[in-house]
Order: sequence, then C-alpha cells, then structure tokens
Amino acid sequence: MRRAIVAQVNVMYAPTVIELEGVSVSWSNPVRLRGVVLRDGNGKAVVTSPTATLDRSLWQLATMQPDFGTLTLHGAAVDIERRADGSIDLAEALEPILAGGDDDDETLGDDEGPSTRFTLAIDAGTLKLTSPELAAPVTADRLDMTLVCLPAPLSWEIALTNPDARSLAVSGHYDARNPEAAEAVVAIAGSRWPLAVEQAGVVAEGIFGGEVGVRMVGTDLQLTGDTVLTNVSAGGPTLKGDQPEFDRIEAAWDLDLEAEGVAIRQLDLKAPVVTVGLDPDGPEGGSKWVGRVDLAALATQMPNTLALREGLTLEQGAVDVVAILGPEGEDGASPAEVTARIAELSAREGTRVVAMDEPITVSARLQQGTGAAVEVETITVVSSFLNAEGQGDLDQGVTFGGAIDLNALDTQLRQWVDLGAVALGGSGRFGGDYRRDEAGSSYTARLAVEGQALRVAGVTEEPIVREAARFDLIVQGPAATPGLPTGWNRVHAAAKTEGVDAVVDVSPTEDALAVRGRLAMDEAAPEEGDPVVDPPSLAFDAVYRSSDDRLDLAELLVEHAMGRVRASGRIDAVSTARVASLTGAFEPDWEAISHRVAEATEPQARLVGTPRPFRLNGPLSGGSTKEILNGIDAELGVDLTEAVVFGLQVGPAPLLVRVDRGEILIDPIATTLNGGQLVVTPAVDLGEDGSMILTIAEGSGIDQIEITDDVSRRVLAYIAPVLREATQVDGRLSARVDQLRVPLAGPTPEDGGAEVEMAARVAFQQVTYGPGPMMQKILGLSGLSQQDVPNLTINQVVDVAIAEGRVHQSGLEIVAAEGVALQFEGSVGLDQTLAMRVGVPLSERLLGGQQVLNDVLGGTRVGVPIGGTLGQPRLDQEAFRIGLRQQGGRLIGRGAAVGAGQLLRMLGDEDGRSGNDQEGPVNPPQVAPPAEDLLRDVGRGLLRDVIGGGSGRKDEQP
Repeated sequence: MRRAIVAQVNVMYAPTVIELEGVSVSWSNPVRLRGVVLRDGNGKAVVTSPTATLDRSLWQLATMQPDFGTLTLHGAAVDIERRADGSIDLAEALEPILAGGDDDDETLGDDEGPSTRFTLAIDAGTLKLTSPELAAPVTADRLDMTLVCLPAPLSWEIALTNPDARSLAVSGHYDARNPEAAEAVVAIAGSRWPLAVEQAGVVAEGIFGGEVGVRMVGTDLQLTGDTVLTNVSAGGPTLKGDQPEFDRIEAAWDLDLEAEGVAIRQLDLKAPVVTVGLDPDGPEGGSKWVGRVDLAALATQMPNTLALREGLTLEQGAVDVVAILGPEGEDGASPAEVTARIAELSAREGTRVVAMDEPITVSARLQQGTGAAVEVETITVVSSFLNAEGQGDLDQGVTFGGAIDLNALDTQLRQWVDLGAVALGGSGRFGGDYRRDEAGSSYTARLAVEGQALRVAGVTEEPIVREAARFDLIVQGPAATPGLPTGWNRVHAAAKTEGVDAVVDVSPTEDALAVRGRLAMDEAAPEEGDPVVDPPSLAFDAVYRSSDDRLDLAELLVEHAMGRVRASGRIDAVSTARVASLTGAFEPDWEAISHRVAEATEPQARLVGTPRPFRLNGPLSGGSTKEILNGIDAELGVDLTEAVVFGLQVGPAPLLVRVDRGEILIDPIATTLNGGQLVVTPAVDLGEDGSMILTIAEGSGIDQIEITDDVSRRVLAYIAPVLREATQVDGRLSARVDQLRVPLAGPTPEDGGAEVEMAARVAFQQVTYGPGPMMQKILGLSGLSQQDVPNLTINQVVDVAIAEGRVHQSGLEIVAAEGVALQFEGSVGLDQTLAMRVGVPLSERLLGGQQVLNDVLGGTRVGVPIGGTLGQPRLDQEAFRIGLRQQGGRLIGRGAAVGAGQLLRMLGDEDGRSGNDQEGPVNPPQVAPPAEDLLRDVGRGLLRDVIGGGSGRKDEQP
C-alpha cells in the first residue's frame, strides 16, 4: 500500500519526487513516517528527514477533511539553493504540491465549503542556504519552522540558531489571490548573525544585528530597517588587494518606493567614511537630507582601489550630497532639489600641495506629482572637463546632451591617479533621450556620442588615433507605470570611424541572447609604394547561452574581394578558452583573383578552381599563435583546375592545408608545368615569436618544362638578365631545390624577422634565343655584331640563391663565338635592380682580326659592371675603358714578342687602318663600333705612353 500511495503521489506532483521508507498508521494515533525525502525536478534532495509525524489519525483524516493538520519533520536537513537566474529549488519542489490547494479548485464544488488546510513544520532541523550573492553558505545548527501552506496566504515562521547565542528569525506571508496586487511581507530579526556576501568582485563580511522589513504590494515597495553591522571587512579582486575594515556601521531607514514617487520618512547611516541623515534646518513643511563621503578616510582604507599616484597622500576631500524636499503644493506636486559636489580635494606630495582647481558639481531640480511621472526641470553637470544638461519627464520624454574635453580630463586625472602609459586626447559631444509609449508599457532610450581628433595611448601597442568617430546606442524594453524600465528586449549598438563600420543587435530569448551584427572596413588609400589592400567584411547570426557560456553560430559570413567564407557551428567557453567547432566552405572569386594576379604579374595570368569544404575544431585563445595551433584540428583547401602566370601553365592540382597538433601540414603537390613535371613538398614552420615560414623540402623542383618568351622575360631574367629582352626563346629547363624559405607572417626583416631564402641548381637545356639590346651591347664590346651572332644558346647548370632580397647566381657562361665566352656573375634584386658584372674576353676580333695577336690577348678579360634595372640596364663603358687601361702593361709586355710596332699601327690609325695598308689584310673583318671606338682611344694613348715615351702626334712614328 505504501508503494502504491507513493507512486500515485509522485504522478500527481511530478516532476517533484517524494520518497518514503515506512509509514505507521492507526485509527486513534497520529500517522508516523520514516525516511522522508523531497527531491526537486533535477533529483536533488532539498529536504531529508529521518522521521516525521502527521497530527492526524486515520479516523481524523477521514472525518476532518479538508483539514489535513500539521506534518512535522523531526531533525530534517534542509538544503536550499538560489540559482543565478533567481529560481529557488525548494520553491520549485513545493510548487506542484501547493498548487493542488487552490481555493478555486473545482473539487470543492459550488457550495463554498471550508478550504483545504495544511501546515508543514520542521523541528530541530538543520539548514544550508547557498546563493550567488553569498560568499559562503548560510548554515544553522538548529532550524525550527512553521509553514502554513493552506489556505492562502502562504505564511511562515522560521527560527535559526547557532552556538554563542547567534540567531536569525524570518517571518512573513505571501498572498497572490489578487494577481494585480499580490502582497509579500518579510520580517527579519537577527542577533550576532554572521553574514558574508559577494557582489561584483567584492567580498564583504560582518556580524548582523537588528531588524529589516520588506512589504511589496503590486509594484509598490516599502522598506524599513534598524540594523547594526559590526566587525565589517571587505576584500576581493575588485579592491586590488585593499582590505578595508570598519568596527561599526549603523543604518536606519523607512522608505516607500511607489509609482507616484519616493517617500523618505527616515534615512540614517553612520559609518567611518559615510554619513547620511536628516538636517533639522530643512524647509517648513519639507525636509532636508545631507550625506557625506570622506574621501581622505576612504583613501586611507583603500589606497590601491583609488589608485592615487605613488607618493601622493590625500589629506582632505569629500563628496557632499544635499537633497531638499519641498512641501506639497496645491497641485499635489512636491519640488525637490538635489546637489552633489566633489570639492576641497587636497593632497600632499612631499612638500608640494596638490589641489583640485575646479569642483565637480551635479545638480537637479525635480517635480514629483501624485499619480504622475517625476519631472526633471533641469539636471546639470559642471566641471573642467565635462558640461552636460538634461530635462523632461516620463510623459513628455527626457532629453540630455553635453560636451567632454578629453585633454582636460587627462590633465585632471593625472594630478591624482597613476594613469601609467594611458593618455587621452580630443573632444566630444553627446546627446540622448528616454521616452515611453503612450500606455507606459515600453520605453526607448537613445545615446549618441561623437568624437573629434581622438587619441588614446597606452591601451594598445600603437596609439588609437581617429579624426572623427561616432557611437550610437539604442535600448528598448518593457516599462512599468508610469514608464520606468523594468527590463530590456533589444540593444542596438553602432560604431563608425575611419575605415570601420560596426553594428550589433542583441535581444533576449527564452534562455539565451540572440546576437546579430556586421563589421565592414572601408578601403583606405594606400601610402605611396604600398599595395592596395581590400578590407574584408564580416556578418554573423548567433545565439549566446550564458548558462553554458556557449555561442551557437547559425551563420558566419566573411566577404572579401577575393571571395567569401561561410561557416556555422558553435564556440564553447566563450569567456575563457573559446573552443570552436566550425564547418563551412571557402568560395573564391576566381575572376577577381585572376585580375589581381594579372595586375601584380602579367595581363594573361589566370587562376581557376573549385572550393572544398573546411572544418575547424579547437580553442581559439592562447598566449601565441603557436600555442593556439597546438590545440587546433583544421582543414582548408581548394582544387586548382588551371593556373597560368608568366607563361607557366600549371596543371590541375589540389591545394590542401591541415593543422594537426600544432603542425601546419600541406599535402605534396605533383602536377604538370609547361609540358614538364612539377613536384613540390611544402611545409610551414612556426616560431616562438609568432613567425610563420613556408618551406619547400629538398628535392622539390621541376623537370623538362618548356621555355617561352614570357618565362624568360618575367622569371629567368632574375637568373640571366640577358634573357629580359631576348626573342624567339626556345628550350627546356629543370631545377632542384636545396633550400627555400618564404616568411608568411611575423616580424619584418627590418625588425629582425626572416627574409626569403633559396638555394637551388638550375639546368638550362639547349635554351636558344635571339639577343636583345643588352646582349647586343655586350657582344659589341666583344667585337661581334648581331649579324655575326643571330642566336645564342645556354646549355649548362647554374647555382642560384636568394638572400637579403636579391637573386644571386654563379656559373653562368654564354659562348657567343669561338674564343668569346662571356662570364656573368652578380645578383638581381627582387625589386629588379641589377648588380651584375660580365667578363668580356679580349680577342683578335677587337683588333681587325689579326691572327698574330692571339698570343698577346689570349686569356685576357675585362669586367663590365651592369647597373640600372631589368627594364633599363646600364653598361658601364667607362669602367670597360679603365679595365682596358689596367690591362695595358700586360698587353705591351706580350706585344714586344710579336712586334709592338705592328700593334701600335693597328691601334694608332684614326680611321681603323694601319699606316701601311700593305701590311694588313685587304678586307679586315668589321669591328663593332663600341669596341672600335673604345679600343682606338685607349690603345693609341696607352701604347704611345709606354712605347713612344710621350703622347705624340697623330703623324709621329715610334
């Protein structure tokens, strides 16, 4: 029978669960119970009692209905929790039980019979009460309680006692029979009762004694109290290490907070740093209330919280508040004047006295009418840095506005507190209003702030500087009569400044916050020489659940000129680790990408591909990029179907990047390139300084790719500059990478960061070409004309390296003709600047084709520097002239063996013929004009100086 009764009761009162180990019933004796447990809907035992007694026998239960008597729980342990949302687990557990006793229950019939009666009592129990605002649970070694559950109103008498005569009594009632004027009354009386509360990062403890009363009817609230707190101390992170202590705080009050206004009959507060009380010099028929905060005493107790500058001691200063309430006029209105003033601030720093130049004053004139809204005739704030004014009432709306000088604010604050590196500058103005609808059931509050020449330093690594900025805030929500806000249902915030436009909308749902917003950045005009940067925009639609600290993203959209990213998922632990679980797709705009690549490279560049889905899992917070990536599991990629740049045509290739346990992995790439093969094994190295470097593994490279004019002009010219303007280029190229490192993120080279580095061997395979203008000039210095060398061939291996922003090569030699091998060395900057040198051999071709001079000139080379840029190269012919002169002694020494006179006659004739035409060839080969001019000028002067002993005249003979 017990099991059947308990099962039926639990069906009736679900989700509340009642457990009962045993029951003893009698026709003449009270009902006795064992093992009584009351559990809430979450299964928590809120009341546990070993035994209980119902003061009714079976006969009385059958004959005295609906009076079910009193159920007394003996030695019950009561564990009550008030949650952050205000709900109480014991109240939730009792709610379905108490709901069955409604006087309007149809089971009573229509004859208005006696109402159900039931009382719950606890005898010698214990209590544990936890609540978010309590720093420690309230516990009682003894709990005695009487709760009259039925009939209404619900009433209670609770007595808590602890050792050392500490006691707390709570009584009251709650009557909700009239929903529009539900009444709740609570009376608390304590003696030496310890309290510990925690709010906003402050933990306060003390011993409570006295009485507190609360009475609420509808929305009207009456508060009374006469209390004493002793041994008061405070601490917590908000106080920054301060631990103020006060021996005694006395407070007494008697207030009415009603729709018609506020009535103050008594308000007295006596504390070491604060006093509030009634001034006997108030107006006739009215009252005057004064309050003071002793800032000097407060600074002594809380030096770290007030953050005064080091070495500064506040000796004097106070906040004085005066409220004068006038007598009620004929129209029922009561005027009020309230003034708050911070003045008389004086501090000492060594022998120097620091004083506030101008006080800060807030004053208001109000009109409070019976049954009407409070009218603000004026409210003003006056200081050296802020001036503001407001007026209005809830019927017509309240408006306010003003101006703030951040430079003056910075100066004022810096006198008193240590701002560190923080510095403020600029000015601003603001305005807003507060209005309710006609019925007074909802309100709208607006605030607009505009700033000019703003500068905030010390908050971020670089100062925040804005010529102009605007911030708008709109808050809407329900209101109670006569229009005062009781909550909110929408917050709209918008901020706009140079380059940034952000909007966020927040609205509460049943158990969460719906958050929608967008962030757009304007395209900023680049500095000269800087690339154009397309700013991205971001939009999101999400729901934030504070109970789980979770953000559910219905959509995250990031748009850029190069494409867009769509994602959805969730972010857990938003306020701490921000653990993301996102999936989506990257949708490149291949037309825009191709256009941008073409602008940066060459007009025919083109990229085409298809997107792949991406995923991201792991925490988004950490001390560095490397720490974040250590917990990330992600994958992002595209399938490249076509790519053409500089005449290099890349075949289809998947590009897939994965992040796994702190490593960034890129799948190897194997595809075709201009009829050849491309094999690359990339990776990414992460540095402790946040750097990210792309590396290409040794052995990666290209094989047998076809060379075109575009490839030679735009790519190979960095290795062999003579290919810049070459024509009819044909051949193949292979290359193997020994090392390649390309920094993707991190410090710049100027700040000690990495630069592009490469070491490779490049094999030119029968690369033929027609010489361009630069090569033609070099050939001319060698005694060759374009007719002599219509085509050239490169067929060799060259070592190539990139360091310090330049492409270095060694081993490049181009054979222009028999005995004419041009040797190149030097570098080409990534900015296309040339720092090259070509070794030009001296041969008989330079001297009219005299075979007899081979022994004189053999093996002699003259270096010619090549400067300028790839687009405008410059051969230093003066350096070539000097080089020839430096080789003079060697030429003359060799020439003596074969006849210096013949050498002189060949070089000495102004028109290129010797003094005796019979001794030379009848038709000597044509000599290129640059070489002819240089050689005749240098040779004639040099040989005459060495052999003839003087400059000589044209017609003189050695």
